[in-house]
Amino acid sequence: VNATSPQTAGSPFSVTVMALDQYGNTATGYRGTVGFTKSDNGAGSSLPGNYTFVAGDNGVHTFANSVTLVTAGSQTVTATDTGASSITGTSSSISVNPAAATKLVVSATSPQSAGVAFSFTVTAQDQFNNTATGYTGQVHFTKSDSGAGSSLPGNYTFVAGDNGVHTFTNGATLVTGGGQTITATDTVTNSITGTSATISLGPAAATKLVVSATSPQTAGIAFSFTVTAQDQFGNTVTGYTGIVHFTKSDSGAGSSLPTDYTFQAGDNGVHTFTNGATLVTSGGQTITATDTVANSITGTTGTITVNPAAASKFRVTAASPQTAGVDRKSVV
Repeated sequence: VNATSPQTAGSPFSVTVMALDQYGNTATGYRGTVGFTKSDNGAGSSLPGNYTFVAGDNGVHTFANSVTLVTAGSQTVTATDTGASSITGTSSSISVNPAAATKLVVSATSPQSAGVAFSFTVTAQDQFNNTATGYTGQVHFTKSDSGAGSSLPGNYTFVAGDNGVHTFTNGATLVTGGGQTITATDTVTNSITGTSATISLGPAAATKLVVSATSPQTAGIAFSFTVTAQDQFGNTVTGYTGIVHFTKSDSGAGSSLPTDYTFQAGDNGVHTFTNGATLVTSGGQTITATDTVANSITGTTGTITVNPAAASKFRVTAASPQTAGVDRKSVV
């Protein structure tokens, strides 16, 4: 079995089958039926159907553009007599080169941490998933993460030495927790593109506490508030286990807050203090939570409007002294 080498993945080419006797002579009278097999099992690879030699072949038959191989590397084609399997032969190694690039594969490890630069790799591939070693296109990057502080490399032009694969060392920084992706697209042929698998992004270390409570509240009535540990990018720091201390703007008698609280693993960075706060002085008040070890990790509620409670007494005021028999106004 003879075929020229190299070939290009996905491009059909011709093979010639020659029947030989034990001495290497062409067996011009051969009339057997041959079937074909190949080392390449990639989708899209193909071979001729069974063929029965005829007198006009004189023991040699060329199968024009009837073989397609798709997997880059060394491949072979074998012809075997369907009636006598000992009559067989295999081609020399056929070097299969990749076809032109049709897509980009973007790969990165997961998970990553918010705000920490990490590496990712872009591989140009043909339609058969072979690395397109000759790719020299320019690629542009986009990301699902629009958070401030997230970043990607500028446009990059692949060079011959890349052989279709380039790693961008510490080239990406993502900041928004959850699942994020990176996309690479050829700047000339935008159908040559690819997006990474979802990159799970964990929060950075806690830098602040967010204290939230509904407003208004009523003086003297206990209400709930929530403390959330966040990193500098606003992600909830699910692993936060600090101790927090509470203060308030309201110094009125009867106002109260919880004692120091140690966050637990089960809190996942968020804890609600059910009916934990009581404020008594009407007007705008606030609650502050502060880490007892790192006091820069702190946060204060927005203004909580405290409305007066229901009337429970009268205050009667009058000027003193007064003159007997003289009618004066009093204020209730």
